[in-house]
Amino acid sequence: MHEKTTEETTKSETEAVMGPQDKTSSSALPLMKVDHLACSTFTKNQLEWLEQMFQLQTRQQIGKLMTKIWGGVPMYMPDPQAGSYNLAHRMQFDSGQDAVLRQVNRGTSMFPDEKTTAEVNVMRLVAEKTAIPVAYVQCVKLTGDAREEGAEDLDTPDLRPFLLMEYLPHDRDMGRALNTPGFPDEEPQVLNPELDPAELKRLYRLAANALLELSRLEFDAIGSPELMEDGSSKVTSRPLTRRMNELVAMGGCRRDHLPQTIFTSTHEYFATLAQLHMDHLTYQQNDAFSDELDCRKKYVARLLFRKIISARERLASDQGPFTLWCDDFRPTNILLRGDALAGVLDWEFAYAAPPAFARAPPWWLLLQRPENWRAGWRDWNTAYEAALAVFLAAMTDAEDAAIAAGRLDARQRLSGEMRQSWEKGDFWVVYALQMDYDFDYVFWNGIFTRHYGPCKDFDAVWEKAWSVLTDEERREALRFASDKVSVLGG
Repeated sequence: MHEKTTEETTKSETEAVMGPQDKTSSSALPLMKVDHLACSTFTKNQLEWLEQMFQLQTRQQIGKLMTKIWGGVPMYMPDPQAGSYNLAHRMQFDSGQDAVLRQVNRGTSMFPDEKTTAEVNVMRLVAEKTAIPVAYVQCVKLTGDAREEGAEDLDTPDLRPFLLMEYLPHDRDMGRALNTPGFPDEEPQVLNPELDPAELKRLYRLAANALLELSRLEFDAIGSPELMEDGSSKVTSRPLTRRMNELVAMGGCRRDHLPQTIFTSTHEYFATLAQLHMDHLTYQQNDAFSDELDCRKKYVARLLFRKIISARERLASDQGPFTLWCDDFRPTNILLRGDALAGVLDWEFAYAAPPAFARAPPWWLLLQRPENWRAGWRDWNTAYEAALAVFLAAMTDAEDAAIAAGRLDARQRLSGEMRQSWEKGDFWVVYALQMDYDFDYVFWNGIFTRHYGPCKDFDAVWEKAWSVLTDEERREALRFASDKVSVLGG
């Protein structure tokens, strides 16, 4: 989870484009901040958990546990690798097949057992139904599971939940292959502008192949799927998303305010996600707004977005089938070995989703999100369109090859749908539905002006936004902001 630096935030605010030629002022554009108290607790828990897991005694315990379950003679155990939601311990064995014990970071994961269960189910499903290389999982231990037989003294509750899986040998990840040379590891990655176009297309083609395979996995509901004993697949629980985790971790939102059920229509799910933006503003206790006017602007953005979603044209595909989608599918989780795809990691936020998700082009073509792009909104869009042309050419090649091999029907092509999603602006709607804290930046720049026309600056945008509301909606916006300020004090 990357927190924007002050410099990144300032650039995002001052360079946002409201119309074809114009920019906002940093004082006008409302941007929502994380709840500093929730964030402080989150950071404290994260650091305390990592400190415990990095202790020599704990690492020795984990190494012995891995050896006991995996079998074989251990040779070497490198330092653990910490990600946003997991801590990975690798053990090299004399057999030549390394193993990885992947712990859920109890400081950053708000749904540790649910996350682990969903991830393992998807990994097994993808391994069975596609050609995407996925690590074989030998052992899964949830918080309440019985201790590993013969290793009761090693398999202690403080290590749970975890999964033990094979290590996928690789040279690098796709993020490094695409990143601008010389960028420090701690800096957000940015697509190398000097990368050979043929190499860029080749790398995009590997990702396109995987996205095509995932899009062919179809389900009759929106939620977390599972591979059944008869070989079929079925959605068995709610969709667990990255956004849900962040709203609890960084926004202080209660778990019972989040979606709890399986969904059977795109319209129902979209409406729920749009409402979740309003719920977030309603329930975050600190740092949600700077003053009453700022709160009103945030409320209106969410109200208008909810109305746009409600007025969205119903499609036959809204009732399914739904396709497998992964919130965290991006270059840093795509492993390469030589010129080939070696594997895909981090499936914890994968679920059966509305077709519109898979039909939108990936946001990660430039490696960096639009809200974090230092040169601003307009520059990101220009750079993205150039990268998108290369990606769509790579996707078309992947589709042609799959159709020729009989693995894909011509009606299942994604390239045309992705191009249309970008050109019509549906890309930004789908993107906003999956966002948390940068919703306002994307809504005012990418969505509002497409529906209500361009404006010279944000003052004009806000004037127009207020004017399109009904009298009742204006009264409700004023009441909401007044009540919120009186209760929380800004």
